[in-house]
Amino acid sequence: TCADIGNPRTVEMVSTDPSGNTGRCEYEVTTVDVDAPVIVCQDITIELDANGEYTIANDEALVSLTDNCGFNGPFTVGGPPQRM
Repeated sequence: TCADIGNPRTVEMVSTDPSGNTGRCEYEVTTVDVDAPVIVCQDITIELDANGEYTIANDEALVSLTDNCGFNGPFTVGGPPQRM
């Protein structure tokens, strides 16, 4: 499960033949999350303030954000450097 991510667990494998002889081995299993979050955005229209600036809030263009192991945030907006 997602709660197991990064925590190695020891598993024991046992095999018994028809004569009752038993063989055992142990191995570690580590769960990893390789699925990226899915984010859907929308275009927005903004109005500049008196200084010709506008600050976009992280969730202004966000439609949805999901992840197979849940998403607790935070998230940040990335993009080109600020223009002056």
